[in-house]
Amino acid sequence: MPQVLKHIDKIAREKKRDVEFLEFHPLDDFEQYVWQKDQVRNDVLGYLNEIGIAWEKCFGIANENFMPSYLGQIYLDIPKSHDDSLYAQLEAYLENTDGTMKIPSVRFYCLPLEIAMQNAHHDEPNFYEKQWNEEN
Repeated sequence: MPQVLKHIDKIAREKKRDVEFLEFHPLDDFEQYVWQKDQVRNDVLGYLNEIGIAWEKCFGIANENFMPSYLGQIYLDIPKSHDDSLYAQLEAYLENTDGTMKIPSVRFYCLPLEIAMQNAHHDEPNFYEKQWNEEN
């Protein structure tokens, strides 16, 4: 049975808050990227599991004109809060003190709810079916 993945902006709208997510694929050659064989990704997921941060696979921000393949992105089920010790631990694992990433192939993003709301019309019943029918 196929997996149904949500776009990160849909998750933000459901949570009604800014959301964090990770991308692992190289920016310059993502067509050759095989997320299932990425040891760095597996190591990061192991770390998240170890410290108790829930995560789930997700797509990036939805785009009506383009549907990319899944590239290993994950939503992190932890609100952004520098006062939260678990969030601080995650941030220290991923980022240097100057905000650059410790692991070059990993990108740590925060999607503001305000931006996610720009795609709120995607939540209308049968939105994607209507899109498909209009194009064909």
